[in-house]
Amino acid sequence: MVYIKKSVQRDMYYGAKPEIIRLAQKMRKNPTEAELVLWKSLKKLHYEGFIFRRQHPIEFCIADFYCHKSKLVVEADGAIHAISKSKDSSRPENLIDLELR
Repeated sequence: MVYIKKSVQRDMYYGAKPEIIRLAQKMRKNPTEAELVLWKSLKKLHYEGFIFRRQHPIEFCIADFYCHKSKLVVEADGAIHAISKSKDSSRPENLIDLELR
């Protein structure tokens, strides 16, 4: 098992390249308004055992929120998604094909 800073398991990133991981770290510092609102609610689920991660790299993309326990990806719509709509349209099928382990 390979560890990255703070003992995070590498397999949780599903093969994301280091560039994607660095980009996700930058994105965590500048959340959108929609992400901030959703994050307040998702943090509350931590006490029930569902730990969500913000801007989590998954192989070829960065999920706005990801819960490893339930293999759940949550995307918050906002202005940034209007810019990259063509990329976002194929994302659900690609994540399903990935069959998160």
